[in-house]
Amino acid sequence: MDWKWIFSACLNARWHPIWRTVCSLRPLDKLPSTALKAGGTTQAQDTLLRPFGYAQGRQAQRAPGPLALVLDPLSLGTGTKGCSTWAASKGSTSSGEPILVKNRDYHLEHLPLQVVVRAEPGDGHRYLCVGSAGSPGVFGSGINEKGLCVADTRVRCLDNGPGLPAYSLMMQILEQYESVRSALEYLRRAKRMGGSNLILADAQGDLAVFEVGHRRYGVIEADDHLVVNTNHFVSPDLKARFVDTNPPETKGNSLHRYKKLEGVLRGSYGEVGVELTKRLMASHGDPLTSICRHKDVFMGKKTGTISTAIYLPAERKLLFRNGRPCEGEYEAFTLRQAQDAPFQ
Repeated sequence: MDWKWIFSACLNARWHPIWRTVCSLRPLDKLPSTALKAGGTTQAQDTLLRPFGYAQGRQAQRAPGPLALVLDPLSLGTGTKGCSTWAASKGSTSSGEPILVKNRDYHLEHLPLQVVVRAEPGDGHRYLCVGSAGSPGVFGSGINEKGLCVADTRVRCLDNGPGLPAYSLMMQILEQYESVRSALEYLRRAKRMGGSNLILADAQGDLAVFEVGHRRYGVIEADDHLVVNTNHFVSPDLKARFVDTNPPETKGNSLHRYKKLEGVLRGSYGEVGVELTKRLMASHGDPLTSICRHKDVFMGKKTGTISTAIYLPAERKLLFRNGRPCEGEYEAFTLRQAQDAPFQ
């Protein structure tokens, strides 16, 4: 596949061997055939072209030979590593236009690695995405030139197996699909690894959350043009498969953040806009309810909110805050709709 990767808005971004936090790498010819068949070799290899593009963009050396992902099936560590996401549209927003938002809560060591990538795949839609330099696929969230947006959250669960991880699923969605409905159809038939939620919004205001299990899945439709998603399952098919591995002081924080977001958004129905969004995503509270999180620990490593992404699908725009949302300003990035138009 012919890729061009263009970097922008990277504050102190640098090449860094962060594979240890994502996956391990092995030559394709040393992988069991069952793993290749289950994961989908074409999409797995396409996913790995992304960090190679990063390497070219940062003048780093490309690893030799074809590679495939060998994924940890569960990684049930103790601690907090979560994200808060939601989407709104039509009657719930002040403008009537859709919005999708994500606070990225992750290892603090990824803060200087964050990048906004402008991607031009040789065969597929152009898109913007937020991730970490060196990470495969769409490692966080993104928007394509058709106005389709997607963001993920990690869910510790008991329905995992060989298949495509969230960052590969999101890359396929942004490259190949134009609407929430078409993306949902893809996710239903894809070979999924499990252990995540994907929240979706498109330029027409359609919204949904796809709960990703290996064998099962759940679809959460918007309720009165609002949908909220954190780090647990709520659908009947997957709710019982969620495992809360947090220590006692933060156990249940995903549900508490979910309720806080839903309460504020429903209490502000018809008035949800960018300024309210910035305040909400920068809001604090106790260890269970804080949306902007500062002092969590996951598997012995410090974690917290390292960025906020506000997507405006109808405008093909990303408002990005690199760092805690309570401490700084946002930068805007846009995509033009015309196929032959250059990136703005």
